[in-house]
Amino acid sequence: MKKFIFLIIVICAAVAGLYYYFNIRKTVPVNIILVSGNIEATETRLSFQVAGKINELLVDEGDYVKKGQVVAILDGDELTKIKQQAQASYEQAQADYNLSEKEYARY
Repeated sequence: MKKFIFLIIVICAAVAGLYYYFNIRKTVPVNIILVSGNIEATETRLSFQVAGKINELLVDEGDYVKKGQVVAILDGDELTKIKQQAQASYEQAQADYNLSEKEYARY
């Protein structure tokens, strides 16, 4: 009698396992893991190409973002100053080059 009960339990477990494998498991895509609970990020790395103050934040906490998506806009005043300095350096280098050309042509 004990062997018969053990055999019934083994058959029920096998049927339940096969039912799960062929019916429930297929409803979940292979690349998705289903779990319950909360996931919290304690550290997020954001990378800007230049330093500056954030002028506008385009996403809120908990929003989904994609790779390459703009999440914040930096204040443009600092960028404008950097561009003006680079332009002035370029113009000074151009003037130095022109002066050197004239000096070279003179001799």
